[in-house]
Amino acid sequence: MVAPVTRTGAGYRRYDADAVARLRLARALRELGMGMAVIRDVVGERRDLAEVAGAHADAIEARIATLQLQLAVLRSATHRRPDIEELTTMTDLARLPAAERDAIVHGFVARTMRDVCPSPYREGIFAATPGLPGEPTAEQAAAWRATSPGRWRRPPR
Repeated sequence: MVAPVTRTGAGYRRYDADAVARLRLARALRELGMGMAVIRDVVGERRDLAEVAGAHADAIEARIATLQLQLAVLRSATHRRPDIEELTTMTDLARLPAAERDAIVHGFVARTMRDVCPSPYREGIFAATPGLPGEPTAEQAAAWRATSPGRWRRPPR
């Protein structure tokens, strides 16, 4: 990745200040979880550090969101002691994109408000219905199952 400037008589590598800086950069990027191919590209100045850091930060944020959803389902399972079907359904719901989770809530409200008149009132309820957050609490995870009992189908694995 970084070629030594010289070698000592005993074969030890010697680096100049620029090479040491590139090695320190490589180590820092590795400690931040980046792969060797990306590190080689950044150290070799084939890719921009800011662009790579931004993409890696986005990937970490996505992983954190996934972990938070998993944590919410596990916390809910800890407190509610669901059966196997309920736990697998909550897990599948947690994996859905936010738009699909919101559609489930909208469907629940539509079924609940089906007979409510007048129509402007019903539309007001739809407009005021909050979407499920990207980082739900354990209670919100437990509510997913309650919004559509028997109507939600798990996505294929």
